[in-house]
Amino acid sequence: MEIRLGKTYITDEAVNVEFLDSLTQEQYNQFEHSLNEISDLLYVQRLSDFVRINDEELHQFLNSSLVKIAETSAISWNSFSRKDVDKIMMNTNRIFLNYLSSMRTLIEHSSVLLNRKYGKESEQFTEFKAMLAMFYEHSFAYRFSYKLRNYSQHVGLPITGFSINVTYNHIDRINNQLKVFFRRDELLESFDGWV
Repeated sequence: MEIRLGKTYITDEAVNVEFLDSLTQEQYNQFEHSLNEISDLLYVQRLSDFVRINDEELHQFLNSSLVKIAETSAISWNSFSRKDVDKIMMNTNRIFLNYLSSMRTLIEHSSVLLNRKYGKESEQFTEFKAMLAMFYEHSFAYRFSYKLRNYSQHVGLPITGFSINVTYNHIDRINNQLKVFFRRDELLESFDGWV
């Protein structure tokens, strides 16, 4: 059986695949399978990009906030209002929640994709689950982020404070530092999912 394709597959902005001849059903199935594999990889790559973009946005926002604080405080500390502080806290939490959510989305969607594609008993799925378990057991940052996402989803905002440190050195240079932080006791008292 032969199938003549009248459509053009677009794989990315620079590459077009156009069929100029007939394909057998088997050839068509192989080609379609390959396109689906590429599509799955691109999907996971996009999810990974979400994590990276949210991470970059958080760092950029904190850096630009520090610059704004430094410029405002150079004029007068009275120029920096509670409204400014609230805006920084709100946007820091918003971006951080996006970051935590995108990490969890990447993990969950990858798990579902592997399960549907290969099955729960497959080598691919079990290796993925084993890798996640290894990270969970051996990486405090992974485990804390995982649980912090649950805390943020069900209990409260994760980032509850920030501090600004402005120092002047002997050459009249100003060194600024902005730290955002979690309140450990608040996290522990309001959420029992840490253990």
